[in-house]
Amino acid sequence: MLEDHVQPPIRGPLGQLFSLGKQLRSLRPCFHDLGIHQGQLPVLAVLNEQDGLPQTDLAKVLHISPPAMTNLLKRLEQGGWIERRRDEQDHRVWRVYVTEKGRSVRVRLVGTFRQLESQLLGPFTEDEKRHLQRLLTKLTDQAKQLSLRLDRENDPGDGQQSQ
Repeated sequence: MLEDHVQPPIRGPLGQLFSLGKQLRSLRPCFHDLGIHQGQLPVLAVLNEQDGLPQTDLAKVLHISPPAMTNLLKRLEQGGWIERRRDEQDHRVWRVYVTEKGRSVRVRLVGTFRQLESQLLGPFTEDEKRHLQRLLTKLTDQAKQLSLRLDRENDPGDGQQSQ
């Protein structure tokens, strides 16, 4: 294919990660049989671990703007995957809960992820898989730290101007 011979505009590890992200996005059809959009899966994944999170905390955890989170939750709520309820102590806060339908997709979701992971990592030895996991964890931690620093630098409410 032509695209196999075109040099990416960003080279090195970061360019490879962007390319990998693109390839992984092409796996989206694997999730269609779950009846849920791939972009909604992280919300259910987080809520399956921490049910009842405040909507604002969920947005922060997933690095999604509050308005985008509201729209995403509306669609999930309309589909019967989650429900939002006012916090009993602070009625300004909306808490998000997974419904039974949302919990039921978890088993199928985990199965789909395991199948894809097995296919993707099939050529790797167990040592390579462990090493890859350590590197990805380290990279994820670095990306989180960078994201937090950039958020602080670009936050107009902190009284500092970004340069």
